[in-house]
Amino acid sequence: MADPEQVARLKRSIQEWNVWKQAPYFQLVDLSRAILDGVDLRGADLIGVDLSHASLTRTNCRGADLRRADLRGASLDGADLGGADLGEALLSDADLRSTDLRGADLRGTDLRRADLRGASLRGVSLRGASLDDADLSGASLDGADLGDVDLSHTRAGALLPLDWAGQAFVLGAGVVGVLVTVSSLAQGIEVVRQWWIAGKTTQGVPKQQGSFPPEISPSSATDIVAIRLWMAAGSDHECVEWLTDPDRLKGYLDAFQKPDASLWPLHAVFVKRNGDEVKANVLQESGNDQRETFLSYLQGSAMGPANQASSCLDWRMLVKEEGNDLLVGEAALPAIIQGLRATEEQWRRQQEQKRQGHPRVSSEKDITDICLVHKSNTRQWIADPDTLNKQMKALMSTVPVSRNLSHAIFLKREGRTLVMNVTNEKQTHQQPNVILKYLEADPQ
Repeated sequence: MADPEQVARLKRSIQEWNVWKQAPYFQLVDLSRAILDGVDLRGADLIGVDLSHASLTRTNCRGADLRRADLRGASLDGADLGGADLGEALLSDADLRSTDLRGADLRGTDLRRADLRGASLRGVSLRGASLDDADLSGASLDGADLGDVDLSHTRAGALLPLDWAGQAFVLGAGVVGVLVTVSSLAQGIEVVRQWWIAGKTTQGVPKQQGSFPPEISPSSATDIVAIRLWMAAGSDHECVEWLTDPDRLKGYLDAFQKPDASLWPLHAVFVKRNGDEVKANVLQESGNDQRETFLSYLQGSAMGPANQASSCLDWRMLVKEEGNDLLVGEAALPAIIQGLRATEEQWRRQQEQKRQGHPRVSSEKDITDICLVHKSNTRQWIADPDTLNKQMKALMSTVPVSRNLSHAIFLKREGRTLVMNVTNEKQTHQQPNVILKYLEADPQ
């Protein structure tokens, strides 16, 4: 629960709060479940503060520094967060309805399951943010930086910039995303179904989540070999299925088109033989329907824009080779935390696949261990997601340990080990995240 004295200090004077907050001695700041509705918090230093489940309805947080703050489950509906720095903040399950986030920095922010209906996200930086299951109905993303953001797992389509008309959104190397209506999605599924009936693809595709392995007999590299379909069944249940059979596709098409349908699509991933993916997110309205772009990508249009975007800068130019075993680079703490978070998500996916009994072949690219080395030369080896999550929370807090990290070591199953030295944030904030590139790259 919130510390009453700290809440009173924050409400009394932001200038006094900032002086107190920035004192050299360590202070545990607990504002969890605090009632701060309508409070003027402009320019407040709230770095790493625990504001989980706090009520900040219609609060003025313009220009506030909320980096690495814990806002999980917080109520921020109608709040003004224009120009605020929310980098690496935790906003999962937060209520951000009709929130003004124009010009805010949301890089690396956790927005999973957040309610962003009607929010203004114009000009925000969302690079590397996690938006899985976030509700973007009616949200405006005009001018937003959406690099490395996957919108295919959001609950509803956002109001995208007008210049998106007829374009696909680059999600990464070989991956594009489009926004389509249910009817356009059904048309694309029917096109693929007819291809399969004509014998353009083979059977025996493993039904597992994650990237689809290109283990099909030689044919066209752009053939669709599987569809991963997310569906809603009723108001409180969702299901996922890998589809490789035309008869199964026909069954779902019929179900979606019934007037009283109890099953409807949320989004679908069309996987090509060469590993490329087309991710279709289902819109509730037809205004931003990208039907023609969607169909052209299914029919084998080049994944060139995605590949070009991913190759603009070779991440290897940012690391040094030391012998045959090591790659050494440097990054600010937020970038390292982002790399740790990506590894945690990889490990949790592997755990879930194992729990569900899905067969999984180990990849040479898998991270097997992480070692965090502190300035005192103490080392902590980590090989499970729960321990990694605890360490990330410690690094994101105001506890001095977060300032004592010397470097992080990432070990792959095969290939070179990556050593990332912690450096000043200002030196590297414009560089791409080397750790994320390393995680995706084949062993060197």
